[in-house]
Amino acid sequence: MTTDYTPSADFSMAEASSAAGRSTVNTSSLDAELAAISTSINEANDALDDVRRSDGELQDAIVKPHSLHSDTLAALAAAFSPRGDWATATDYEVRDVVERQGGGYLCVTAHTSGTFSSDDGAGYWLKLWDETFVCAASAPADADVPTGRGIFYLDEGGNNLKVRVRYSDGTTLKTGTLAIT
Repeated sequence: MTTDYTPSADFSMAEASSAAGRSTVNTSSLDAELAAISTSINEANDALDDVRRSDGELQDAIVKPHSLHSDTLAALAAAFSPRGDWATATDYEVRDVVERQGGGYLCVTAHTSGTFSSDDGAGYWLKLWDETFVCAASAPADADVPTGRGIFYLDEGGNNLKVRVRYSDGTTLKTGTLAIT
């Protein structure tokens, strides 16, 4: 965390008490200038705290696609490989995404599939969504998100996997971004 600046002296008080050496200094202007410096430093510290965690790392979700280098964006665009329905005796690579019985799964270990239950039990798959979530080619309209359900989609640039969820109260609608690492 950053340390805010607080002026350590009030020069106008020194002038008011006729402290030696202060008679030729416009202390009210000096105090105003130091107050402005303090405000500026404190605002810069607040801005830094907005982007940096206490451990010195960037805040989560602070980097947006438009701030990334084009090579990085290209790598992210290739981050997921939709493969459709899961199938036995199929070679899967890390980042392949399959659907199985209404759920969506991300391959986290390259393998040739056996039975889904044994592959899942071995930790080859990470469940991304279950039957309450579906996939869409683009961002859904608010009205298209059913109550108690969510829709996964890629953002306009194809760089981030996002989810739009309507809670069971029927009114609360949230959007989240899944980090691609």
